[in-house]
Amino acid sequence: MTSSSHNISSGHQQLSSSGDNVSDVWLAEMDPELLADIERSFRDGLYTYAEPLTATLIVVYVIVFLLSIVGNVLVIIIIRLDKSNRGIDAYLMLNLAIADLLGTS
Repeated sequence: MTSSSHNISSGHQQLSSSGDNVSDVWLAEMDPELLADIERSFRDGLYTYAEPLTATLIVVYVIVFLLSIVGNVLVIIIIRLDKSNRGIDAYLMLNLAIADLLGTS
């Protein structure tokens, strides 16, 4: 491990004089086994849920997404069609529904 850290620090010194990209110098001088370990650790941390839980979360997220779209569109339609409701409160709710719709998509 000390040789890898030595290589990385010497690459950093070379970088300051040559002007190359930091990540290119570091990756070129790192031990391939160390890179494989880093990549494996990164990939192991990406999907930490079991498959049934992942499928359940996807279904729940899709349901929430669709309900948000439908609900906000309905609010916009109702506020635009109701002629008696043209006050400041209606415009505030309209703006909130539009902002929520933009945040949802």
